[in-house]
Amino acid sequence: MKKAPNRVPPRSAGFTLLELLVTVSVLALIVGIGVPSFQDIIRRNRLTEQTNGLLSALALARSEATKRSGIVTVCPANDPEAPTACADDADWTANGLIVFSDNIGDRGTLDSDEDNPETNDVVVLHLAPASTQNITISTDRGMVSYDRDGALAQGTPSMEFALVPEGCRGDDGGRVVQLTTTGRARSQKSDCNGD
Repeated sequence: MKKAPNRVPPRSAGFTLLELLVTVSVLALIVGIGVPSFQDIIRRNRLTEQTNGLLSALALARSEATKRSGIVTVCPANDPEAPTACADDADWTANGLIVFSDNIGDRGTLDSDEDNPETNDVVVLHLAPASTQNITISTDRGMVSYDRDGALAQGTPSMEFALVPEGCRGDDGGRVVQLTTTGRARSQKSDCNGD
């Protein structure tokens, strides 16, 4: 009598339930760690972008004041589409920023005489759009004016801008832009209170 050979059933191609559960668990762990870190990176990049935009507007105003030998002002716009003056409050976030030649009339107002072809004054030198990054820019003043030497106009004391993102947490979640009486601006990390 012949014995039938032992046949091993063929192994199916695929994953076992245990292999699938281990793979899904590892993937869930990686996503759980990676997503919050990625959100922090996005928040920091948006904060850096907003800080650089403010620093650029301040640098432009200082440069133009020395180039034009006159007063140049940076302030929050009263209207994002057609600014005619600085905003009445010190909200530097809502309507964007304007940089303009401010030699004639009331400080902080775009006077019609300032668009004078003889002196090459241009009313609006720069209009930065309102922030869509959910970052609050706050300071205690409604405008910054530079004189022809590039310093803050008429003995204006030094000032600070606090930039704080929505949902800020931690000791280095915000930024502070410091502006000296000589007109120099610099940025540094701050806590979520702007300190």
